[in-house]
Amino acid sequence: MSLVDDILYLEERLNSINQELKELRSKAEALETQNARLWARFSEEGLLGQGQEALSRLYEDGFHICHAHFAQPRFEECLFCLALLK
Repeated sequence: MSLVDDILYLEERLNSINQELKELRSKAEALETQNARLWARFSEEGLLGQGQEALSRLYEDGFHICHAHFAQPRFEECLFCLALLK
């Protein structure tokens, strides 16, 4: 391959990566909007405290509440779980 071919290939890859980033940004914005609506709904219905209490009970009963290990037995403190509880 010539230098020009290498440059063209890199330009194509950069354009492809840029398109992927735009799609990811769009998905992230949609998720943020959905998350905001859910938080507002839970706040209005007074459900925030109930969920927090349920997670606290699960954690105290010895289970993970973090995404990485949800519902798996917990044998020591987990920083991820604790971060969720705060």
